[in-house]
Amino acid sequence: MENIILIFKFIIGTCLGSHALVITQRLNKENFIWGSSHCDNCQMNLSLLDEIPIYSFLKNKGRCKFCKESIPIVTIVSEILGGFTFFKINFYSFYAILDIIFLFYLLVIALQDFQDQEFSTIFLIPISLITFLSPLSAFYNFELLDWIVLIFLALFFVLEISKSKMGFGDLIIFIFLGLYLGSLVAVHILLLGCILFLIYYLLNPNSHSLAFIPFILGGLIINNLN
Repeated sequence: MENIILIFKFIIGTCLGSHALVITQRLNKENFIWGSSHCDNCQMNLSLLDEIPIYSFLKNKGRCKFCKESIPIVTIVSEILGGFTFFKINFYSFYAILDIIFLFYLLVIALQDFQDQEFSTIFLIPISLITFLSPLSAFYNFELLDWIVLIFLALFFVLEISKSKMGFGDLIIFIFLGLYLGSLVAVHILLLGCILFLIYYLLNPNSHSLAFIPFILGGLIINNLN
């Protein structure tokens, strides 16, 4: 029964991941709430079966079934990331909706940052509201050591920003993670994110400019799976 529940959570996550990608692709271009799903190349509307995350990508071998144009690999990657992002969410908890919203917009930001090397600040509004208003926020129970750790690492980000090695958005996301999840959890996520970043860089040595927030999200996913 527990495995069935986990699979169900993963499926929900893939749907959220798919919608997160739609938001990043259609923002300021199309209606991503009521607009019908379609192929970006031939503009043909997709059926319900064509919108099933992961399954439709594999069934059509990564191509549009109408024009046979290759579907960007980021499509299935976002769906898989979504599945694992919400894999351990306790949907039976009353406050789970806050975690879902927080993680969803973090996923949106990570996807947009990966594609454009920046993200729309409007996505920070729900994250900031949940961080400061949710009774689950860790910073309500912060002790002196927590503030010291968070400030120290924030200064590290500032130093890297001054060297143009990181963006200001990376700092903002890290601070929100630290305040909402706790400073030590944020440190763990940061370390995991750095490891993922290093692995990716070693596999792609010719990469010049990389968005870091997707690696922070990766660190968060690994942390949550433990």
